[in-house]
Amino acid sequence: MAVTRKELKDNAKQALHENWGWAVIVFLINAIIVGVFTGCGYRFDEIYMNYDGNSFLMQWLSPLGSLLGWIGDFFALSLAISFLKLRDNQKEEKPYMAAFSVFTENRFVPECLNFILTSIFTFLWTILL
Repeated sequence: MAVTRKELKDNAKQALHENWGWAVIVFLINAIIVGVFTGCGYRFDEIYMNYDGNSFLMQWLSPLGSLLGWIGDFFALSLAISFLKLRDNQKEEKPYMAAFSVFTENRFVPECLNFILTSIFTFLWTILL
């Protein structure tokens, strides 16, 4: 049985009914955090790429930039998890707790392993083709 676009739209509207404030707060918290982490990561990478010296500290900036971007991805994942729970009527009552759902619901390690294994699979897939 296929779900029509109208049914999907109606389900989304029903889930957001009286939850708009919660959804906006969760989105803004996550958007700010993801923006800060990825922006700092990008800036560290940019500093590293434009540096011509041999400083030991500067050699750590590129991996640090990648790590900050990676942590930002987990906050973006928290946003997706929060909205999926909202759709299933299992939302966290406190928006600031929902914004950190990957970390507060003990999902960090499984999601981290998922990310690592997906990265390895994608890397091997691209090499072997």
